[in-house]
Amino acid sequence: MGKALQVTLLGPVSAVVDGADSDLGSPRQRALFATLAARPNQRVRRDDLIDGVWGLDAPLTVTNSIYTYVNRLRRLLEPHRPHRAPSQVLLSEGSSYVLRLHPTQVDSCAFVQHVERARQLRAAGDVDRAVTELSQGLALWRGVALDGTHGPFVETERARLDELRLAALEDRAEMLLELGRQMEAVGELVPLVRLHPLRERLRHLLVLSYARLGSRAEALAEIRDLRETLSTELGLDPPAAMRRLQEQILRGEVPATDTGGLGPAPDADTARPGAVGSGSPPPSAGTPAALPVNPAQLPRDVPGFLGRHCELAGLHKSVCEAEAEGAPPVILIGGPPGVGKSTLAVHFAHQIADRYPDGQLHLDLRGFAREPEPMSSAEALGHLLAGLGVEPGQPSDVDRRAGLYRSLMAGRRMILLIDNARGIEQVRPLLPPSRSCLVLVTSRNRLSGLTARDGARRVNLAPMCDDDLLGLIQCVIGGATVEDRSVLRTVVAACGHLPLAVRIAAERISTARLPAVAFAEASTPGELLDVLETPGDPQSCMREVLHWSYRALSPDAAAMFDALGRHAGSAFDLETAATLARTSVRQAWWAIGALVDSNLVEQRDWDRYEINPLVHAYAVERAGADRG
Repeated sequence: MGKALQVTLLGPVSAVVDGADSDLGSPRQRALFATLAARPNQRVRRDDLIDGVWGLDAPLTVTNSIYTYVNRLRRLLEPHRPHRAPSQVLLSEGSSYVLRLHPTQVDSCAFVQHVERARQLRAAGDVDRAVTELSQGLALWRGVALDGTHGPFVETERARLDELRLAALEDRAEMLLELGRQMEAVGELVPLVRLHPLRERLRHLLVLSYARLGSRAEALAEIRDLRETLSTELGLDPPAAMRRLQEQILRGEVPATDTGGLGPAPDADTARPGAVGSGSPPPSAGTPAALPVNPAQLPRDVPGFLGRHCELAGLHKSVCEAEAEGAPPVILIGGPPGVGKSTLAVHFAHQIADRYPDGQLHLDLRGFAREPEPMSSAEALGHLLAGLGVEPGQPSDVDRRAGLYRSLMAGRRMILLIDNARGIEQVRPLLPPSRSCLVLVTSRNRLSGLTARDGARRVNLAPMCDDDLLGLIQCVIGGATVEDRSVLRTVVAACGHLPLAVRIAAERISTARLPAVAFAEASTPGELLDVLETPGDPQSCMREVLHWSYRALSPDAAAMFDALGRHAGSAFDLETAATLARTSVRQAWWAIGALVDSNLVEQRDWDRYEINPLVHAYAVERAGADRG
């Protein structure tokens, strides 16, 4: 590792190489460096770099820009590296990059380590040393995190680090109160409360500090100010813990050093503006009452779940990494229609449910259904609030619904499964404020903003392998037998290795409606799609499932999809696509990009693409219908 390298992210982004500041170049180059430095020793995919640094503004030449920035950074970080010698600090691993650093060489990682050690010391009863440890961590801050850079990842990471800093400041103030150092606590809390007037834990600690100093008037004034601010901004009353504190002060009692349920959860989650801790009673009058329920809304796990061992291991790893980093565990599961996104999400949620004792919420956003229309944010929030015990339809205002939802979710350990999302605008208002909640999102679209701005970890599902799908067929057909195993392999290939299509085929084989050989002998795309349907069930009809994705495309993307149906093979390049669609290469690039984002086309290289055989069969059918 580059031991002579020290990285600063808790202020202006900088790197000190051999004791001297290094010029990290343009803001975008700095942003790319910061994206890698924030995750030392972790592989960062090139696509994630593009999403995180450029977002939706990525130019056609973005891959070349990444190569240029990486080469420049290598020269800056290893000025004495011999020409053509491989880098020992900034490595390429396939289509990913790794910045090899010890976490102590990055100030943001060192800060997190200080915070964790402080919490361990406090749990062991050594509050004095815990305060010292937190103070050392907070001293690493040099201003606005990631200053001098911009981009979707930077904004998300800056918000995460700011939240960790605020939580650490709250922890230190609370420990100062435990040690009887109220004056120090007041000095730190007053400016923080003025900057964050809706942050209830800060306000609660300030009121406690005033009360223990005997400053009764100042303590009550802070409670009045909080009541007015909450009512004006969110339409809420102060939480029950603050009301109890007010009653103690009015009775002339000296409150104990206790945040009344507004402290961080065991996993270091912190209260957010308007938050009500999971152990707090429901909000008072003026707020729709929530019943003390632990919802269990996960759909039934699919029987005979097979395969996806690597993907399941990756999901478990993503959750553990997010928790270790103190980041909200938000996972986006994407892939083409019929690849098994929802099935995997439900199966994984059942596997991990025991770690989230406050329950599970499930929501189908109907992003690609024929009818009814995709769910709006207001309707989605209403469903979630109902699952949390709030009377249906209350409150009616969408902003108050959002505020109440965040309040009820704060501090709870829950799973939220958001299924079938069409756009980021559907998902973002539903993300809980707590880092203690696991959020699983499934979508046929890439939803790049969720990874770039909201820090989601992406899991893209590819079609399944032959052996797993043959096992799936055998599981569905049960005692029925197919003598020629090669015929079943032909069925799997005809189904494009998509689990949904294979399940439909297996069901039809098992009920003797169609022999297995019928799939192998389907001579036209129309015949193939005809046999891949279950009568009376649109969700078990591949033509219908593919059409849901098609009708969500823009006109240019739909025209390109139809044009690909006129191509003989499933692999093509940009020039071929432009010729088929009778358009320019640039316009073809944009249209193909939309198909990639919709997971109807897979990008193999910068100008090489491939379409799943079954998806291509649907495109061929559409092209034939257009000619007719």
